[in-house]
Amino acid sequence: LLDEECRMPKGSDKSLVQKLWKQFDKHENFKIEARKNMCFTVIHFAGPVSYDGTNFMDKNMDELGELLKQAIEGSSNSFVRSLLERAVTE
Repeated sequence: LLDEECRMPKGSDKSLVQKLWKQFDKHENFKIEARKNMCFTVIHFAGPVSYDGTNFMDKNMDELGELLKQAIEGSSNSFVRSLLERAVTE
């Protein structure tokens, strides 16, 4: 859902959280934080973890990490190197 929302021209953190609420409303491992309109809780094996959906989309659209860029640039495979080159020109 996050990637889908990021591709939407008018996608927003708020609409992402609303979609998550709608999609997982009845799921036993998902809890809606009704008093906090941007929050939800996922019950993991180790216990509940609350998330604030604010800036989720920004975090998802971050550039590749520097170490990953270096690994791609240093690859001996020309196809792998070309993937980064294409991403930069597009």
